[in-house]
Order: sequence, then structure tokens, then C-alpha cells
Amino acid sequence: MRLIFEIDKIGKTYSGKPGCMCGCNGKYSYASDYVVAGGKERGYEVLPTDVSDRSVKIITGKLSKYINELTEAHFASEVKAERIAINSEYVFAEIKNRYVCAYFKQEG
Repeated sequence: MRLIFEIDKIGKTYSGKPGCMCGCNGKYSYASDYVVAGGKERGYEVLPTDVSDRSVKIITGKLSKYINELTEAHFASEVKAERIAINSEYVFAEIKNRYVCAYFKQEG
């Protein structure tokens, strides 16, 4: 079973050092078509420096690759446990001592 994350469903991504994910240890990147909704979501304007479709695509690709490799290894009993979370709001993984997260676009 392979998970595929559709890039057009991702509104923002985060990549940073372990700890809180408020942005002090890393960077949030917003998809260009999610700027207005992202600003409403976080309560203040998304700046042009925070917008990067390229970063959103790269982080989402890393997550997808890592989670699929981990899933295959788990089913082959090659790994015991890793820090991952997948739900209706986001996909998260700790990869090589970094927190990486892709947030799905939210309706409304």
C-alpha cells in the first residue's frame, strides 16, 4: 500500500528543529493559492516571503517518500516504531532530527 498526497490539497508545510512548531525553530511555507485562507487561519497576513509552491512541493514529497518507505519497512518487520501522524488536518513525521509537516487545505 502506497500513500499519495495530492499537492493541490496541501495548503502549507513546516520544516524545523524538534520542539514547538510555532515557527521559532523552523519555517512555514504557504501554497500561493492558500495565502488568503492561510492568513485567516493564523490570524495575520501571510507575507510574500512565506509563499513558496516549490517548498510546499519539496516538503510534501519528502513526507510522502519517508512515510511510504517506513510503511513498507514496518510491514516487512524491519522497523519497530517511528514518530509519524496522519489525520484529516495534517501529515507529520520526524525525519533525521527535524519535524516535517504538511497541512491539508481546510474548507471554510
